[in-house]
Amino acid sequence: MKKNEFENNMVQRIISNIKVPSEIERFHPERKKEYLLGRYCAYQAHLKLMGSELLSLNSNADRSPDWPEHLVGSISHNHEYVCCALAEKKYLKGLGIDIEELGRTKIELARYITNAQDLKYHPSFSETELLTIIFSAKESLFKALYPEVKIFFGFDSAYVSEINTSKQSFKIHLIKTLNTYFSPQMQGLFEGRYHIQDNSILTILEVK
Repeated sequence: MKKNEFENNMVQRIISNIKVPSEIERFHPERKKEYLLGRYCAYQAHLKLMGSELLSLNSNADRSPDWPEHLVGSISHNHEYVCCALAEKKYLKGLGIDIEELGRTKIELARYITNAQDLKYHPSFSETELLTIIFSAKESLFKALYPEVKIFFGFDSAYVSEINTSKQSFKIHLIKTLNTYFSPQMQGLFEGRYHIQDNSILTILEVK
């Protein structure tokens, strides 16, 4: 959803019923808005998926959402949009979503984001756009795998080998071993999807 929908009466009515921690009042106004809209998106996703309201969603120590034990999910936002993806654990092991402003990632940051194996050129995207897609794909991979592996891993742990514009998909490979299952030798190749709208790039990755 767009951030400018925050003032919508229906959105405000639902947000007013969502339980939030008291420390939210100390947040910067923009961060507070993003937090509340993220919970609103989670509420709507849960309503569509499970047919019931999710009015309480705490945060873990790392500030990620503490989803109900039978669910996997992810929340993301950029300058214009806030979004949420949710699925049942009986269908997916992990689910990561990320949204960025296409072309926002500065080239001088490439050495922190990419490695020698990452895709270097794509005929459909500028250098900064490609870097943003790679950044977003790696963010989605981290969000999908972190709840399973329980360790932090950086951008150097994976590489993007392919972006298919006709399928709106990408392929990303693990370089580092995260646990006995998620490793280059075992489960190391993932295919995600992307969508571009209003100069925003949304990536989503499902782990089965």
